[in-house]
Amino acid sequence: MDRNEDDGLLLLAPLRDAEPDIRTGVDIDKAKRVGRRTVKNRMIASVAAVVSLVVLAGVAVNAIGSMPESVAPAKGPFDVFRQVITVGTAGGFTPDSYESRPDMQIVTLRRTDDGPGTVRVEVVREDRAVSTETAEEAGIVYGLPAHWIGTQRTTLQWRLANGVVAQASSDVQLPDIQNKLHKVAEAVQPADRPLSMPFTLPRDDSVELVSMWVKAATAESLLTFKHNGPTGRATVEVGLKPNDSNLLKNHTSYNGSQLVVSDPAAGNSSAVLLDVAPGLMAFAHSTDWAPEPQVVNMLASELKPAPNLADRSTWPTTVWR
Repeated sequence: MDRNEDDGLLLLAPLRDAEPDIRTGVDIDKAKRVGRRTVKNRMIASVAAVVSLVVLAGVAVNAIGSMPESVAPAKGPFDVFRQVITVGTAGGFTPDSYESRPDMQIVTLRRTDDGPGTVRVEVVREDRAVSTETAEEAGIVYGLPAHWIGTQRTTLQWRLANGVVAQASSDVQLPDIQNKLHKVAEAVQPADRPLSMPFTLPRDDSVELVSMWVKAATAESLLTFKHNGPTGRATVEVGLKPNDSNLLKNHTSYNGSQLVVSDPAAGNSSAVLLDVAPGLMAFAHSTDWAPEPQVVNMLASELKPAPNLADRSTWPTTVWR
Protein backbone atom coordinates (compact mmCIF):
# COMPACT_ATOMS: atom_id res chain seq x y z
CA MET A 1 0.00 0.00 0.00
CA ASP A 2 1.51 3.36 -0.97
CA ARG A 3 1.34 6.67 0.82
CA ASN A 4 -1.66 7.97 -1.15
CA GLU A 5 -3.76 4.94 -0.19
CA ASP A 6 -2.75 5.35 3.50
CA ASP A 7 -3.81 8.98 3.42
CA GLY A 8 -7.16 8.03 1.82
CA LEU A 9 -7.94 5.45 4.50
CA LEU A 10 -7.09 7.91 7.22
CA LEU A 11 -9.47 10.49 5.73
CA LEU A 12 -12.38 8.01 5.36
CA ALA A 13 -11.94 6.29 8.73
CA PRO A 14 -13.89 8.86 10.79
CA LEU A 15 -16.91 8.49 8.48
CA ARG A 16 -16.74 4.70 8.49
CA ASP A 17 -16.42 4.34 12.24
CA ALA A 18 -18.78 7.12 13.29
CA GLU A 19 -22.00 6.21 15.18
CA PRO A 20 -25.15 8.30 15.65
CA ASP A 21 -24.97 10.80 18.46
CA ILE A 22 -27.60 9.66 20.97
CA ARG A 23 -27.97 13.21 22.13
CA THR A 24 -29.77 14.15 18.92
CA GLY A 25 -32.70 11.83 19.69
CA VAL A 26 -32.85 10.78 16.00
CA ASP A 27 -33.29 7.12 15.07
CA ILE A 28 -31.69 6.84 11.62
CA ASP A 29 -33.41 3.56 10.67
CA LYS A 30 -36.81 4.89 11.71
CA ALA A 31 -36.20 8.11 9.86
CA LYS A 32 -35.44 6.16 6.69
CA ARG A 33 -38.68 4.16 7.03
CA VAL A 34 -40.77 7.29 7.65
CA GLY A 35 -39.08 9.07 4.79
CA ARG A 36 -39.93 6.27 2.38
CA ARG A 37 -43.60 6.32 3.50
CA THR A 38 -43.76 10.11 3.08
CA VAL A 39 -42.35 9.98 -0.45
CA LYS A 40 -44.75 7.18 -1.34
CA ASN A 41 -47.74 9.08 0.05
CA ARG A 42 -46.73 12.22 -1.82
CA MET A 43 -46.42 10.27 -5.07
CA ILE A 44 -49.89 8.74 -4.57
CA ALA A 45 -51.35 12.16 -3.82
CA SER A 46 -49.70 13.66 -6.88
CA VAL A 47 -50.96 10.89 -9.16
CA ALA A 48 -54.46 11.25 -7.73
CA ALA A 49 -54.38 14.98 -8.35
CA VAL A 50 -53.29 14.47 -11.95
CA VAL A 51 -55.99 11.85 -12.52
CA SER A 52 -58.57 14.21 -11.05
CA LEU A 53 -57.49 16.98 -13.41
CA VAL A 54 -57.64 14.62 -16.39
CA VAL A 55 -61.11 13.42 -15.40
CA LEU A 56 -62.32 16.99 -14.92
CA ALA A 57 -60.78 18.02 -18.23
CA GLY A 58 -62.48 15.09 -19.93
CA VAL A 59 -65.85 16.08 -18.45
CA ALA A 60 -65.34 19.66 -19.62
CA VAL A 61 -64.40 18.61 -23.16
CA ASN A 62 -67.35 16.25 -23.42
CA ALA A 63 -69.73 18.92 -22.18
CA ILE A 64 -68.46 21.47 -24.72
CA GLY A 65 -68.34 18.93 -27.51
CA SER A 66 -71.96 17.93 -26.93
CA MET A 67 -73.22 21.50 -27.20
CA PRO A 68 -74.89 22.39 -30.52
CA GLU A 69 -73.02 24.73 -32.82
CA SER A 70 -74.24 28.30 -32.57
CA VAL A 71 -73.83 28.81 -36.32
CA ALA A 72 -74.55 26.03 -38.84
CA PRO A 73 -71.90 25.42 -41.55
CA ALA A 74 -72.60 27.33 -44.73
CA LYS A 75 -74.00 25.22 -47.58
CA GLY A 76 -72.50 26.86 -50.64
CA PRO A 77 -72.91 25.74 -54.26
CA PHE A 78 -70.65 23.22 -55.93
CA ASP A 79 -67.59 24.46 -57.78
CA VAL A 80 -68.56 23.97 -61.43
CA PHE A 81 -64.92 23.40 -62.36
CA ARG A 82 -64.39 20.51 -59.93
CA GLN A 83 -65.59 16.91 -60.06
CA VAL A 84 -66.91 15.62 -56.72
CA ILE A 85 -67.56 11.95 -57.63
CA THR A 86 -66.34 9.20 -59.91
CA VAL A 87 -68.51 6.29 -61.06
CA GLY A 88 -67.31 2.93 -62.29
CA THR A 89 -68.98 0.31 -64.46
CA ALA A 90 -71.45 -1.74 -62.40
CA GLY A 91 -74.85 -3.40 -62.57
CA GLY A 92 -74.72 -3.63 -66.36
CA PHE A 93 -74.23 0.14 -66.78
CA THR A 94 -71.16 2.21 -67.65
CA PRO A 95 -70.55 6.01 -67.50
CA ASP A 96 -71.60 7.88 -70.63
CA SER A 97 -71.35 11.57 -69.64
CA TYR A 98 -70.55 13.91 -66.74
CA GLU A 99 -72.30 17.20 -66.05
CA SER A 100 -71.38 19.81 -63.45
CA ARG A 101 -73.70 22.59 -62.25
CA PRO A 102 -73.59 24.91 -59.24
CA ASP A 103 -76.46 23.03 -57.55
CA MET A 104 -75.71 19.43 -58.60
CA GLN A 105 -73.45 17.09 -60.54
CA ILE A 106 -74.83 14.35 -62.78
CA VAL A 107 -73.32 11.18 -64.21
CA THR A 108 -75.40 9.45 -66.87
CA LEU A 109 -74.68 5.75 -67.41
CA ARG A 110 -75.66 3.73 -70.48
CA ARG A 111 -76.25 0.00 -70.67
CA THR A 112 -73.21 -2.12 -71.43
CA ASP A 113 -75.30 -4.29 -73.77
CA ASP A 114 -76.37 -1.14 -75.72
CA GLY A 115 -79.99 -1.78 -74.79
CA PRO A 116 -82.52 0.98 -74.08
CA GLY A 117 -82.49 2.86 -70.81
CA THR A 118 -80.01 4.74 -68.66
CA VAL A 119 -79.10 5.22 -65.01
CA ARG A 120 -78.70 8.75 -63.69
CA VAL A 121 -76.52 9.42 -60.64
CA GLU A 122 -77.02 12.86 -59.10
CA VAL A 123 -75.03 14.49 -56.34
CA VAL A 124 -76.92 17.29 -54.65
CA ARG A 125 -76.42 19.69 -51.80
CA GLU A 126 -77.88 18.53 -48.50
CA ASP A 127 -80.56 21.23 -48.53
CA ARG A 128 -81.83 19.90 -51.88
CA ALA A 129 -81.95 16.25 -50.84
CA VAL A 130 -85.27 14.47 -50.39
CA SER A 131 -86.17 13.87 -46.74
CA THR A 132 -85.75 10.24 -45.68
CA GLU A 133 -87.85 10.45 -42.50
CA THR A 134 -90.67 8.40 -44.03
CA ALA A 135 -88.63 6.71 -46.78
CA GLU A 136 -88.22 2.96 -46.99
CA GLU A 137 -84.86 1.63 -45.85
CA ALA A 138 -82.75 0.20 -48.66
CA GLY A 139 -79.85 -1.44 -46.90
CA ILE A 140 -76.32 -0.12 -46.57
CA VAL A 141 -74.02 1.56 -49.11
CA TYR A 142 -70.39 1.75 -47.98
CA GLY A 143 -71.37 1.50 -44.33
CA LEU A 144 -74.03 4.23 -44.47
CA PRO A 145 -77.83 3.74 -44.64
CA ALA A 146 -79.62 4.08 -47.98
CA HIS A 147 -83.32 4.71 -48.71
CA TRP A 148 -85.79 4.25 -51.54
CA ILE A 149 -87.28 7.57 -52.60
CA GLY A 150 -90.70 7.80 -54.26
CA THR A 151 -93.60 5.39 -54.51
CA GLN A 152 -92.10 3.33 -57.35
CA ARG A 153 -88.94 2.52 -55.37
CA THR A 154 -86.75 3.27 -58.40
CA THR A 155 -84.61 6.03 -56.85
CA LEU A 156 -81.93 5.08 -54.34
CA GLN A 157 -80.59 7.83 -52.05
CA TRP A 158 -77.56 7.61 -49.79
CA ARG A 159 -74.86 9.80 -48.29
CA LEU A 160 -71.23 9.70 -49.40
CA ALA A 161 -68.24 9.83 -47.09
CA ASN A 162 -67.55 13.46 -48.08
CA GLY A 163 -71.00 14.49 -46.81
CA VAL A 164 -72.81 15.06 -50.10
CA VAL A 165 -76.06 13.26 -50.92
CA ALA A 166 -76.24 10.96 -53.95
CA GLN A 167 -79.25 9.56 -55.80
CA ALA A 168 -79.36 6.83 -58.44
CA SER A 169 -82.43 6.34 -60.63
CA SER A 170 -83.30 4.64 -63.90
CA ASP A 171 -85.66 5.39 -66.76
CA VAL A 172 -86.03 1.70 -67.60
CA GLN A 173 -88.00 -0.87 -65.61
CA LEU A 174 -85.80 -3.95 -65.57
CA PRO A 175 -86.85 -6.93 -63.41
CA ASP A 176 -83.89 -6.49 -61.05
CA ILE A 177 -83.42 -2.72 -61.36
CA GLN A 178 -83.20 -2.23 -57.59
CA ASN A 179 -80.30 -4.65 -57.34
CA LYS A 180 -78.62 -2.93 -60.30
CA LEU A 181 -79.02 0.50 -58.69
CA HIS A 182 -77.40 -0.84 -55.52
CA LYS A 183 -74.43 -2.05 -57.54
CA VAL A 184 -74.14 1.31 -59.29
CA ALA A 185 -74.25 3.08 -55.91
CA GLU A 186 -71.39 0.92 -54.65
CA ALA A 187 -69.34 2.05 -57.68
CA VAL A 188 -69.70 5.74 -56.75
CA GLN A 189 -66.65 7.20 -55.02
CA PRO A 190 -66.04 10.71 -53.59
CA ALA A 191 -63.55 12.80 -55.57
CA ASP A 192 -62.09 16.28 -55.61
CA ARG A 193 -60.34 16.97 -58.87
CA PRO A 194 -60.60 19.37 -61.81
CA LEU A 195 -63.22 18.64 -64.44
CA SER A 196 -61.19 18.87 -67.64
CA MET A 197 -62.69 20.03 -70.93
CA PRO A 198 -61.34 19.33 -74.45
CA PHE A 199 -61.27 22.99 -75.55
CA THR A 200 -60.74 26.56 -74.40
CA LEU A 201 -62.30 29.94 -75.20
CA PRO A 202 -61.05 33.52 -75.00
CA ARG A 203 -62.08 35.07 -71.72
CA ASP A 204 -65.33 37.05 -71.97
CA ASP A 205 -66.69 38.82 -68.90
CA SER A 206 -70.10 39.25 -70.52
CA VAL A 207 -70.86 35.53 -70.08
CA GLU A 208 -71.38 33.51 -66.90
CA LEU A 209 -70.64 29.78 -66.90
CA VAL A 210 -73.57 27.78 -65.51
CA SER A 211 -72.79 24.18 -66.52
CA MET A 212 -70.17 21.87 -68.04
CA TRP A 213 -70.97 18.62 -69.85
CA VAL A 214 -68.58 16.11 -71.43
CA LYS A 215 -68.83 12.60 -72.82
CA ALA A 216 -66.97 9.85 -70.98
CA ALA A 217 -65.41 8.21 -74.05
CA THR A 218 -65.14 11.02 -76.63
CA ALA A 219 -64.40 14.74 -76.85
CA GLU A 220 -68.04 15.64 -77.42
CA SER A 221 -68.70 18.41 -74.91
CA LEU A 222 -70.81 21.43 -74.07
CA LEU A 223 -70.55 24.60 -71.98
CA THR A 224 -73.67 26.58 -71.08
CA PHE A 225 -73.42 30.30 -70.38
CA LYS A 226 -75.68 33.14 -69.42
CA HIS A 227 -74.90 36.15 -71.58
CA ASN A 228 -75.60 39.68 -70.41
CA GLY A 229 -75.94 42.01 -73.36
CA PRO A 230 -77.72 45.17 -74.49
CA THR A 231 -80.71 43.12 -75.64
CA GLY A 232 -81.07 41.22 -72.36
CA ARG A 233 -79.94 38.02 -70.66
CA ALA A 234 -79.77 34.90 -72.83
CA THR A 235 -78.61 31.28 -72.63
CA VAL A 236 -75.76 30.39 -74.98
CA GLU A 237 -74.29 26.92 -75.52
CA VAL A 238 -70.89 26.25 -77.07
CA GLY A 239 -68.93 23.04 -77.54
CA LEU A 240 -67.72 20.20 -79.74
CA LYS A 241 -69.85 17.60 -81.51
CA PRO A 242 -69.54 15.28 -84.52
CA ASN A 243 -69.36 16.90 -87.94
CA ASP A 244 -72.61 17.32 -89.83
CA SER A 245 -71.97 17.10 -93.58
CA ASN A 246 -75.42 18.51 -94.31
CA LEU A 247 -74.19 21.90 -93.13
CA LEU A 248 -71.56 22.22 -95.86
CA LYS A 249 -73.92 23.94 -98.28
CA ASN A 250 -74.20 27.23 -96.35
CA HIS A 251 -71.04 29.12 -95.42
CA THR A 252 -70.59 32.60 -93.99
CA SER A 253 -67.22 34.16 -93.35
CA TYR A 254 -66.65 35.61 -89.89
CA ASN A 255 -63.29 36.91 -88.70
CA GLY A 256 -61.48 34.79 -91.26
CA SER A 257 -63.35 31.59 -90.34
CA GLN A 258 -65.81 29.79 -92.59
CA LEU A 259 -68.85 29.56 -90.33
CA VAL A 260 -72.25 28.06 -90.96
CA VAL A 261 -74.50 30.74 -89.49
CA SER A 262 -78.26 30.64 -88.99
CA ASP A 263 -80.59 33.57 -89.42
CA PRO A 264 -81.36 35.12 -85.99
CA ALA A 265 -84.73 36.21 -87.35
CA ALA A 266 -85.73 32.53 -87.50
CA GLY A 267 -85.97 32.41 -83.72
CA ASN A 268 -82.46 31.46 -82.68
CA SER A 269 -78.85 32.31 -83.33
CA SER A 270 -76.29 29.62 -84.12
CA ALA A 271 -72.90 29.20 -85.74
CA VAL A 272 -70.88 26.12 -86.64
CA LEU A 273 -67.22 25.82 -87.60
CA LEU A 274 -66.57 22.48 -89.29
CA ASP A 275 -63.50 20.27 -88.93
CA VAL A 276 -61.85 22.03 -86.00
CA ALA A 277 -60.56 18.56 -85.03
CA PRO A 278 -60.76 15.16 -86.75
CA GLY A 279 -64.45 14.37 -87.13
CA LEU A 280 -65.54 17.25 -84.89
CA MET A 281 -67.01 20.70 -85.36
CA ALA A 282 -67.24 23.67 -83.04
CA PHE A 283 -70.72 25.04 -82.45
CA ALA A 284 -72.44 27.81 -80.56
CA HIS A 285 -76.12 28.57 -80.42
CA SER A 286 -78.86 30.10 -78.34
CA THR A 287 -82.51 29.23 -78.07
CA ASP A 288 -83.28 32.75 -76.87
CA TRP A 289 -84.07 35.75 -79.02
CA ALA A 290 -81.86 38.06 -77.03
CA PRO A 291 -78.18 37.33 -77.85
CA GLU A 292 -76.38 39.29 -80.50
CA PRO A 293 -75.24 37.13 -83.45
CA GLN A 294 -71.65 38.33 -83.11
CA VAL A 295 -71.41 36.78 -79.63
CA VAL A 296 -72.44 33.36 -80.95
CA ASN A 297 -70.19 33.73 -83.99
CA MET A 298 -67.22 34.69 -81.84
CA LEU A 299 -67.64 31.72 -79.49
CA ALA A 300 -67.79 29.21 -82.34
CA SER A 301 -64.91 30.71 -84.32
CA GLU A 302 -62.62 31.19 -81.29
CA LEU A 303 -63.12 27.71 -79.78
CA LYS A 304 -59.71 26.02 -79.62
CA PRO A 305 -59.57 22.21 -79.18
CA ALA A 306 -56.91 20.63 -76.97
CA PRO A 307 -53.83 19.50 -78.94
CA ASN A 308 -54.40 15.80 -78.19
CA LEU A 309 -58.08 14.99 -77.80
CA ALA A 310 -57.31 11.28 -77.41
CA ASP A 311 -55.37 11.90 -74.18
CA ARG A 312 -57.59 13.33 -71.45
CA SER A 313 -54.62 13.93 -69.18
CA THR A 314 -53.60 16.77 -71.52
CA TRP A 315 -56.99 18.48 -71.52
CA PRO A 316 -57.04 21.94 -69.91
CA THR A 317 -58.55 22.35 -66.45
CA THR A 318 -59.92 25.80 -67.25
CA VAL A 319 -62.19 26.87 -70.09
CA TRP A 320 -60.56 30.30 -70.46
CA ARG A 321 -57.32 31.26 -72.13
